Amino acid sequence: MIAGLKVLLPLTALGLLSTIFLLSRPVNEDPDLTFFDNVSEIPTRDSVTAPYYTGSTPEGHAVSVTAESARPMPDDPAGVLAEKLQATFRLTDGSRIDIVAEHAAVNEPADLIELRGNVVIDSSTGYVVRTALLQGALRSVNADAPEGVTADGPIGDLTAGEFRIREDASDGNVQMLFTNGVKLVYHPASESSDEE
Repeated sequence: MIAGLKVLLPLTALGLLSTIFLLSRPVNEDPDLTFFDNVSEIPTRDSVTAPYYTGSTPEGHAVSVTAESARPMPDDPAGVLAEKLQATFRLTDGSRIDIVAEHAAVNEPADLIELRGNVVIDSSTGYVVRTALLQGALRSVNADAPEGVTADGPIGDLTAGEFRIREDASDGNVQMLFTNGVKLVYHPASESSDEE
């Protein structure tokens, strides 16, 4: 019986191997890829998860942008629509500006970014600014909130019809400018009466 199994088992193994080659499917040499002649034909479900952009301005300020997801803009081949965007500007003087928004439209070649939906600008100088729309640049510290803002900071709470972030050409300092009907509720710093 052992002598018979020594012959039978190898023959069974050879039979199984031969069926792999006899029953295998032919290889498709043409890859199953879909090409689009027009960008508008790209399905909207095509998206990138957790995209990341980093760079610096000519003045040396570091810029980084991340998002939860991004997809091509249907009517602009160079544009990208992003969701849950976070942008950080690390300035050469050591300060920092963080920006978050629900939605964003970014065009890197045109150096344009438009943020919408609960836009929050948080500055390391202590100001937190909220607006519905912020338009700006990627390669420079330059942004505008034309639809008005509310803010709170070291001096109090304020509202303004317009808000701008600009870099002073003379000394390179970045300034936040509130204009067009500014209203300030001043909160003086409370002085501690305790003596140590």
